[in-house]
Amino acid sequence: MNTNTTADIAAGLALSLDKLIAAAPGDNVPETPQDAPQGPSYVREAWGWGRHYCAEIELRGEEWFAALETAKPITATGGIVVMVGDRGPGKTQMAAELARGGDWSGDKDEFTRGDGLVVHRGKTALYRRAMDIFLDLRDASKNHVKSSEKEVLSKLANVGLLVIDEFQERGETEWENRIMKNLIDKRYASDRATIIIANMPRKAIFDALGASIVDRARENGKSIEFNWPSYRAQP
Repeated sequence: MNTNTTADIAAGLALSLDKLIAAAPGDNVPETPQDAPQGPSYVREAWGWGRHYCAEIELRGEEWFAALETAKPITATGGIVVMVGDRGPGKTQMAAELARGGDWSGDKDEFTRGDGLVVHRGKTALYRRAMDIFLDLRDASKNHVKSSEKEVLSKLANVGLLVIDEFQERGETEWENRIMKNLIDKRYASDRATIIIANMPRKAIFDALGASIVDRARENGKSIEFNWPSYRAQP
């Protein structure tokens, strides 16, 4: 007489299945990076970043890493980081790594729920060269679409992180100075991080930025001088 119950049969089958799985080749292989959950990418070509900066690369240099640690808490609290120095020591790459980390405010298209909770709809790390900003504004003005000029500035003012590169390439006209001051003032007022990059000495960038922006940077920011040799010249 067969005295096995349905439960006993099920338990036996489960045990056999466990043994087969344990004996299968490739068991206990660590999860591959391709299979691992991937976080959001904040460094995208669609947001102005070059393809070189979108891919993660091997980072090096004690001075570079020390500067990165200095910059992290500034962007995290919505401050202004001014990066100066010659070409090649990794200023733009550092901006990309700060953006990739995602430790900065969300975009200003936030809303408040009925229970008082503030919800952020998105997080953008926008990269723009200074000259491109003014070319976009001039194009909008040429087309006599005043609302477009406002839209250009609104986008720049409201993204979570704004990186302005090649600051030394602008014309430094009174109009450009007013635009830049207004833009950085708006970001400062809403605690949204701004990174300004220039291939020039610290004193020269302070003169170019103007007293108002420098005061903002001193209050809630940091200037970092990249005074080590260019990595592009190293093997």
